[in-house]
Parts: sequence; structure tokens; C-alpha cells
Amino acid sequence: MGRESRLRYATKWQRSRDDVERGQRRSRAGVEQRSSHGARLRDYECPYTRALELAIAQLRDDGANSFRYVFRYFPLREIHPHAELAAEAAETVYTLGGPEVFWVMHDALFANQDDLEPPSLERQATAAGVASKPFRAALKAQRFATRIQRDVRSGLANGVDGTPSVFINGERYLGGRDVDSLREVVGNGAR
Repeated sequence: MGRESRLRYATKWQRSRDDVERGQRRSRAGVEQRSSHGARLRDYECPYTRALELAIAQLRDDGANSFRYVFRYFPLREIHPHAELAAEAAETVYTLGGPEVFWVMHDALFANQDDLEPPSLERQATAAGVASKPFRAALKAQRFATRIQRDVRSGLANGVDGTPSVFINGERYLGGRDVDSLREVVGNGAR
């Protein structure tokens, strides 16, 4: 299958100042030297998002680190009733523990996506390294609900209607989500 048949794009990503800031702090280590830039809208309860996360993890493990990426949340409440709370839990962990702890929580949320009830989220957060009491208080107060809703509105404004949605160098990527397709698009800078 040729490159042209694998890479299909639609919808130009609308960046915001918040997007750049979040991209810098949410990206994996060493991101400033990378060439391709991606944005993914995710739902922690979505099995397709989890499959994409596993493919990207394999790319990183294989040494294909020529890209950086940012996340925005896009919980599909109608079919994934725990996704929004999981997103709030991830934001809470980031605020309480920083980026390294966030990535531990991020990976744990996908690994345990069949168990995203509040007691499980709290166990995952404490295992990631944050204190239980402030985590529970922030989650109860829905401290990050507005941020999650802002990400959803941004996704809708960019034509997103499901997860995972991927934008590479500002363009919506509709091609294959397997490791080989992603390796090719990231290696070519999505051009």
C-alpha cells in the first residue's frame, strides 16, 4: 500500500495558546527537538483510543521518537459514562504530582479502563504518587470539569465526532492507526 493511500487528511486543526502550553508540558521528555507535532483527542474508556496509545507506545519503544504530541480530552459520555471523571482524575494528578506522575496515571487509566469508578481512580492516583485526600477533594469539587468541557468544545469546533481523533502538523489524520502506518506518517512529518 503506497503512502498516498495511507495518508488521508481533512479538517485543519485550530491551535490555541492553551494548546501550545499544554503541548509543552504534556509531551514526553525530549520533545523540543522533535519534528512532527501531533494532537490526539482521547477518551480513557474508549478501546480504540487504548489501541492507538499502545501503537504509539510501541513506536516510542522502537525508537521512533521523531514526534511530539499533546492531548485534549473528548469523553463520549453517551457510551463511556466514566470517561469524563477519568479525564478529571488525570488533570488532578497532573496538578498534584506533575508531568511524571501524570504519565503514570495516564498509563494506569488505559490499563484499567474497565474499572474507572471513583475508588479505583483514587487507588490509581495514590499508586501514581499523589496523596489521597487532596485528590479526592479536587475530584469531588469537579475542579477540572471546565477544562474538560473546553477541550470538548475545541474538538467539536475542529470537526471531531469520535475518539481517537488525530491531528498531525495541524491536519486531521484519517489513515491507519497501526504501528507501520503511524511510523510512516511520523517519519515523513505528515507531508
